[in-house]
Amino acid sequence: MRVAGLLLALVLVTSCFVGGTFAKYTTANYGTDNARVAKFGVTVHGDSDMFDPTYKTDDTSVTAIANSVVAFNDKDNLVAPGTKKDNCLTASVKGTPEVAVKVEYVATMTLNGKWEYKYKDEQGEHTDFYCPLIIKVNETAIKGTDYTTKDDFIKAVTDAVSSHNAQYAPNTNLANETNDKLSISWEWPFEVKGADGRVDHTIDLKDTYLGDLAANAADGEMPKIDLGLYLTVTQID
Repeated sequence: MRVAGLLLALVLVTSCFVGGTFAKYTTANYGTDNARVAKFGVTVHGDSDMFDPTYKTDDTSVTAIANSVVAFNDKDNLVAPGTKKDNCLTASVKGTPEVAVKVEYVATMTLNGKWEYKYKDEQGEHTDFYCPLIIKVNETAIKGTDYTTKDDFIKAVTDAVSSHNAQYAPNTNLANETNDKLSISWEWPFEVKGADGRVDHTIDLKDTYLGDLAANAADGEMPKIDLGLYLTVTQID
């Protein structure tokens, strides 16, 4: 019985080796990669010096008067016939982003109060929109006298500004793009000449009417202009 038990035990031990394996086929693989954040690094620069309370005289024959226009309180910004500011509102972009971008300009312009000219003729009394200012967007001049409503004049200015919007591919040096150097100027001509080369005195009458209106108008009727520029650079998805 002891011998039989020993043989049974040996059979059980060897059976575990027969029923299993000592090795098997196996394979494996390992992959890795890395990345960094794409560069943006775009900077926007803007300068605004639109209007002044004082303007120097341009008449070289006048020596005793240095300034032709001066605000009574030395602080209110003014516009008047013969005044102007060149490149007084500018915006530019720098940077070479590694992403595609869109550059968008938005002009904000309001003509508050009464910009108008009243007159009478055979048909009766009339009130026309009148704004003698010329707004220049880069090389595009928009004359207020070419428009019959303030909304049309404002739209012409804002459209001229937004026409400089553009889209750029990755790795574009934005500082080299001429569209991204926008400048706004303005002028109120001192004299306007007609096709015959003579001074148009009807313009003088309109300018005078506007100046008298400013002198006598209530605060809500005072003709005023506000002009601003908003610039954004946004990644394109």
